[in-house]
Amino acid sequence: MTDALCSRHPEAASTFTCQRCGRFGCEACAADAGLCSQCFVVEEDRPPSALAKIGLALGVIGTFTLLPGIAGLVVGRIERGRIAGGVSPRSGLPLARGAIILGWVCAAALGALGLWALSRFMEEG
Repeated sequence: MTDALCSRHPEAASTFTCQRCGRFGCEACAADAGLCSQCFVVEEDRPPSALAKIGLALGVIGTFTLLPGIAGLVVGRIERGRIAGGVSPRSGLPLARGAIILGWVCAAALGALGLWALSRFMEEG
């Protein structure tokens, strides 16, 4: 049985298999997320998914009305998981993170508003 060799550097032993294309690669060819350097470049060039864009839009709208921001938080977390699983393109990660951050800001503002309303109710009652 022979060891697998790198598809780009036949003199080097393979240390991983690309999760996207299945080619064998050596240390010099390794990139982030289990991809070879060629697939990593292709993956970075893909536009963000619609889910990432919707999550960020909900987060931005939520800064004015709060409740859509909570939905943006949920959508952003779902999209971040899809990106980590390789289902969605990595280019959507900044959008998903933005949706998550804005969603937490909306959740904090909604909580503060609730506490304010509760204190007003307690003062009157």
